[in-house]
Amino acid sequence: MAARPKLLLFDIDGTLIHKGGMGSAALRRAFLELYGLTDPLHGIRLDGKTDPRICREVFERFELNWSIAAWDQLIERYVRCLEEEAVARPVGQLCPGVTQLLSILSGRRDCALGLLTGNVRRGAEIKLRAFGIWDAFTFGAFGSDRELRPELVAVALARAQERFGLQFQPSDAIVIGDTPADIETAKAGGCACVAVATGRFTVDELRHLGPDFVLQDLGDLDRALEAFALAPPPVASI
Repeated sequence: MAARPKLLLFDIDGTLIHKGGMGSAALRRAFLELYGLTDPLHGIRLDGKTDPRICREVFERFELNWSIAAWDQLIERYVRCLEEEAVARPVGQLCPGVTQLLSILSGRRDCALGLLTGNVRRGAEIKLRAFGIWDAFTFGAFGSDRELRPELVAVALARAQERFGLQFQPSDAIVIGDTPADIETAKAGGCACVAVATGRFTVDELRHLGPDFVLQDLGDLDRALEAFALAPPPVASI
């Protein structure tokens, strides 16, 4: 790529997929197996947080000793449970328009598809492979990279530089997500933000937070390309 492509940084849960509870089920199992906790996530909001932030809140709530070793052990057990849940729970679905949008964007030279997600990398791969879309993304920043979500923007830009051999600025990137945390992350990182109302927040609730663009979902290809500042695909001649 001679010119810098637009970096499209997608959130996963609620933006690309509705996973049918496999992630929370796997995390509950991991805490049960390691610490005997039967309802570790009760009262803890999951949307928009990184996996390590969620786990740290559980540790604090139950006065468990947080350490790198404890985190490594927990996430290893979580990933194993997630692999089993992905097989045992063939539920969930892609969000509207995702398959068509990724298919069209993957063939373009003016954009690059990446991930910016609170999932640890191995968890992200398991989830997206279960829906057949992991290979659409060529780079990403994950919860296993940073605990604080806004810090993932710099990680994503650095990964893009490694991938394409080009220097990227925050203005080259757009964060696409379904929660206020995605909007806050984009603003903190100096990126544009496209919010999609495919999670628990409505169009009006997201618009109130000031993203650059709000979509009901990714099913309207023309609107999505407009939001990403990309030209529509050429019309095939008859």
